[in-house]
Amino acid sequence: MLTNIPVTFRRPATVLITSGAVEKFGLKFETIRSERWDTRVMTISPERIHLPFSGFVIDIKCNRNWYGPYCDQYCNNELAETVNRRCTDSGALGCPLYSYGPKCDQRIHGPECECENKGVCVSSFLKNSTGVTVDELVCECPYGYMGKRCEQKEYEYAAPITVEMHGIQRKSDLMEQFYNQSLVVNELNVFRWI
Repeated sequence: MLTNIPVTFRRPATVLITSGAVEKFGLKFETIRSERWDTRVMTISPERIHLPFSGFVIDIKCNRNWYGPYCDQYCNNELAETVNRRCTDSGALGCPLYSYGPKCDQRIHGPECECENKGVCVSSFLKNSTGVTVDELVCECPYGYMGKRCEQKEYEYAAPITVEMHGIQRKSDLMEQFYNQSLVVNELNVFRWI
């Protein structure tokens, strides 16, 4: 089953996913729980999962045209492209990749930002302390890194996934046996890397 369920995070949160019943084994429902998932873009996909789930992948990302660590900065990227601009990861306007300057006509060669860990040096139009908009070069960090130069490893919020099975009391032995023997390879992980 593939779904596209929007999840809105403002702070680290708990996510619950519940399955339906498997009458044969006395299972009323199963809940997959993970505490403290971060708001940042990430993919959560365990290597193995218990039946009745055969595949489990959650992609956490901002909705279209929303940016920033809390997905609360609006920037219309299609509109920005019509005026030779782009939306940065923080939601500010900036020049297209590898260019900067008031007219976006100067080339970024790389050493200007000194980004680490495969961060990308980009242009971002920001307001300075006097309220004047200036073109500033900043590092856009890949997933897992943060900091002015992407020098810091991000804290990993995804706690281990726990599974809770709820069923009919008189079939609890059968349900426990089902749980203990139902660990399968996450089918959706296989398809992600093909």
